[in-house]
Amino acid sequence: MHQMLTGEQVGEPRHYVGLRVEQGVPVLDADLNEAADIERVAARLQLDRFFGDGIPFQNEGFRITAIEQHNDFVIRPGVALVGGMLVVNPHLNLRYTQQGDAHGTAVPDLVPPEEDPRTDLVYLDVWEEEVAASGHPRADARLMDARIGMETARRIERRWAVRVAPATHAIEDVPVPPGHRTMALARLNRSADGRIRSTMIVDERRTDLNVARYLKVPLRAARGGTTIDSRSFADLYDNLRRILTGRIAREILFLPAADHERTVVLLAAQHLLQHSSTIALQSRTHNLNREDAVEACRAATEGQEELLDAIEEHSAGIPGVNTFLTRYRTRLDPLRTRVEDGDLVGAYEAQSTINSWLAIPLSDLPGGSVVAAFREVVPETALAHGVMAVFTMEVNNQLAGNAHDEEIFDLSVEQSSGLWTIGEFDAEIAVERNGSATFTLEVVPHSADPSCVLTVTAVSRRNPAIRSAPRITLQIGALPPVGRTLAYPGSFNDDGRINLRVGQLSGPGGRIIPLTLSNRSTEPADYEIEWFVELPDDADTDDWPIDETDRRGRQFFTALDPGVNHEVISLRGPAGTVGIEGELVLLLTDPEEELRLPFVVID
Repeated sequence: MHQMLTGEQVGEPRHYVGLRVEQGVPVLDADLNEAADIERVAARLQLDRFFGDGIPFQNEGFRITAIEQHNDFVIRPGVALVGGMLVVNPHLNLRYTQQGDAHGTAVPDLVPPEEDPRTDLVYLDVWEEEVAASGHPRADARLMDARIGMETARRIERRWAVRVAPATHAIEDVPVPPGHRTMALARLNRSADGRIRSTMIVDERRTDLNVARYLKVPLRAARGGTTIDSRSFADLYDNLRRILTGRIAREILFLPAADHERTVVLLAAQHLLQHSSTIALQSRTHNLNREDAVEACRAATEGQEELLDAIEEHSAGIPGVNTFLTRYRTRLDPLRTRVEDGDLVGAYEAQSTINSWLAIPLSDLPGGSVVAAFREVVPETALAHGVMAVFTMEVNNQLAGNAHDEEIFDLSVEQSSGLWTIGEFDAEIAVERNGSATFTLEVVPHSADPSCVLTVTAVSRRNPAIRSAPRITLQIGALPPVGRTLAYPGSFNDDGRINLRVGQLSGPGGRIIPLTLSNRSTEPADYEIEWFVELPDDADTDDWPIDETDRRGRQFFTALDPGVNHEVISLRGPAGTVGIEGELVLLLTDPEEELRLPFVVID
């Protein structure tokens, strides 16, 4: 044990696992200390060797997030396992620069690169110290027993600090003092302006550690507003498989007429479909980690290249095939580059772009939209622990083009807290053309986690690119925010913001923001909405891609029918700086309601 704790060599070391106190002999402090050390070191060794470093299931401990202040960031609360040591951050929004005041460990100020971009490594440093009642800045006077006027025993305190290693890519390159253990938290792709934006932060934590739940560390990667987990990665390739299957069934994959040539193209397509199905299955059953996922993207990329080569060789002369091949390969090039770089988030985003493009209505694929919304909740009282709340969800079918008389929409629900219980519900709903249908969702709050973000997604089965994913934040002790006149039925990113793409803002129609206005009367009604863009106090408005005159507006909606009405407003302006954040504020005059929509500008 002495050798394990100090590193000093001991002749003929023995593997003691405990002490037996003998009758009639004195018990020394060395015996008691060794008994405590045996248990402490054994626990550390087991956790270190069998679990490794990381963040436990359903916990965001030590996640690094962006703030407005330059050369600073937030360290999210929670727990981590580092070298077998459980580390706790109890601070809600602890900033890097506040660590000296919070837990007595001062860290150096962060300095941006002078010119060229630089990658810095954020890491967690953990160690243990002996604490006495006096004689040290970290002394604890409570260890002095007032009844006898002396210190009876010292304590072992676990200490930690989040540090930054400039121009460092790997945790192995960080010098580690004796007795310390380190774990990578994030990489910062810094620029010279000093502000650390969310798009610069690449999460390096190993998350969702849970031996009982997973056979291997589950898939998770995050950068900026994009977060990948096992479910979203499986959905990515499930969507690719569905879109390609739909194109084959509707004869819109440029299949040649000759049987033998048609067979060659179909075999290449079948190979890609099999790859996609296998990737989705492996991801959904938590059998892919980050490295596996990159290799899965590589296999799917090669499968798409083989399919395009087969189409080019055997489908020449079919109208539109050359344009299709050129456009597909233009979108495939970024995917190939991201895979070769090992950039999982970039590969995911590139494949998502391909999926969306392939799902654009061409022949029998429907266009239009779908709108899902929270309509009612029973009972209409504040949420309470253990008391079921039943939400009524409405799905409005606005598919157009080649829409069927009845369309099927796949349903899914995600919650930010695993402690809140979601009841069973049908995973699909049939909705008539231009009609709506409802389903109920049973939610049981849990007081151990007082808030929960609930996201309900409705996806067109025939065109997975068409979806609606409204979310609400539920809080124990507060009324659920449903039954409003004004609502936003669109999707948010994983940080709870709307993604505003620069290309959409600078396009002729601008970025369309969908809204719903629920007329709860029995007669047509008029509504007035004033809206404006609200930026942080320290934001540089020169970076904002919308002109001053286009950052506010007023719209009138007249003679809206009773029920749910679907309207839009449009944001437009020249291209600007990616990463700027803010809120779109909408004010309804009668009844008076305010709707705030956080956003971030992305490529």
